[in-house]
Amino acid sequence: MANLFDYLKWRGDISVTHDAFNEIDALILSEISYLDLSEFVDSKCSAEGGTLGSLAKAFFSGTKRVRKPLGLIIPDSIFAVFKFASQTRRFSNMKVFSFVNDIDLAKRKQFSATAFDTLDRHIFIAFRGTDDTIVGWRENFSMSYSDVVPAQEEAKKYLTAVASSRPLAPIRLGGHSKGGNLAMYSALNTKKEIREQICAIYCFDGPGFSKSITEAPNYFALRSRIFSFVPENSVVGLLLSYDTSCRTVRSGGKGLYQHDAFTWKINVNRFDILPESSKSNLRNAQVIKNWLDACDRNRRREFCESLFEILESTGAKTLTDLSVNSLAKAKEMIITINGFDKEKKRMISDVLSLLIKESILSKGKKYLIKGDKKS
Repeated sequence: MANLFDYLKWRGDISVTHDAFNEIDALILSEISYLDLSEFVDSKCSAEGGTLGSLAKAFFSGTKRVRKPLGLIIPDSIFAVFKFASQTRRFSNMKVFSFVNDIDLAKRKQFSATAFDTLDRHIFIAFRGTDDTIVGWRENFSMSYSDVVPAQEEAKKYLTAVASSRPLAPIRLGGHSKGGNLAMYSALNTKKEIREQICAIYCFDGPGFSKSITEAPNYFALRSRIFSFVPENSVVGLLLSYDTSCRTVRSGGKGLYQHDAFTWKINVNRFDILPESSKSNLRNAQVIKNWLDACDRNRRREFCESLFEILESTGAKTLTDLSVNSLAKAKEMIITINGFDKEKKRMISDVLSLLIKESILSKGKKYLIKGDKKS
């Protein structure tokens, strides 16, 4: 199965001036945005920025430098693809600037973005997806009942700052997971003159929006510039309203692991696209739609608040923290649940039961999720 590493082997020696910037390039830069570059890249938009090649040398230099794992669900393959890309003709001389990483527990905000000068007179802004932090996942869940979350407002401000610092440069936006949502939100809600600078928006398995946004004039004005991709068994990319024109990518992963873009299949310089949405995609979409339809906004808010109250009762700040000494963490969560009143317990039970019920019904009685064996 050809993946991002194969693409770098095949096309890494070809500059973007000879083979135009494409969706795979956008995904690679979006994956690199998961790294903590705060030690090496200035946060100011006015800074020229160093090259990707020099940045990688500094990042990987010294035997004493310890690179922390990116978390429970973010692949450490990102380190390798960053190093590989930095050694190719295609990526090594791209400039990296304006790295921002803003996590605010009080505001329940997780936001990070990185800007790249891609050497074809364009700027690419990569918004980071949800990281390992519990506050980041809480913000993700809040999209089910809030029109705007803090990271979306930060994305809008970031786009404005970068565009204002380079008013003549065409801009591409992109991101994986929540990063794709932030790319779309910032483009849809920025001022007209900046929207005119935007030539492409790449959303890689990112959650969607409420109909109030997808049916607004700005959405239709930008729709031809939006390129959305989801894997065969997408869940994150089908949250809320999603554009039925999004393309389904073949994946070598199973189930939820397909959210990992390193499992996505590639044909030369494009994704391997299925001719139409897979049955798994449609099943997942129906499960999520049924849950959202069955719960009004207040119900969704109550469920999400209760769910994260349970998780935060353990003292964990990240998903990795939760996985450490999981038995003790489970006991803490049970104590928290037992302290809830009857109504809150019933609400959590009802929502979880609905999700389980809809999952079973959507898959049918005889089959598990596509890719598994028959039961």
